[in-house]
Amino acid sequence: MDKHGLKWTKELSWDYENLAETKHIKIMSTIKVIKSSSVKSIKAQFSKEFNCNIRIYNGQKLAEESMKIADLSKKDAAGGELEIGPKSKVGNVEKYFQESFGIKVQISNQDDSKLAPNDATLNQAGKA
Repeated sequence: MDKHGLKWTKELSWDYENLAETKHIKIMSTIKVIKSSSVKSIKAQFSKEFNCNIRIYNGQKLAEESMKIADLSKKDAAGGELEIGPKSKVGNVEKYFQESFGIKVQISNQDDSKLAPNDATLNQAGKA
């Protein structure tokens, strides 16, 4: 195993070399949301990683980008961490924010002109 805990095989090493030569690779990643995350950073991560937008609310109004999740979170909210990946369903992400932080969010398409369907993945949301 290497220092990252990965076990390398000949096949995997060969695949890695081929990937390194490919110019249009997009490695799927996840983003982490914690109470110290800012609205601005979460919005930027959604745009970069999933090509969609997230609308984060402070009550009935959109939250200011300088606010932190802790500022928006209800005092009795569980908190913790959310790990969100490209195959996460829109409805689940919205539900997780509500249940974990007591915050309303909505996922919208890439140009923020319409809301994404709840059964779409985050990757699909950007194309909606």
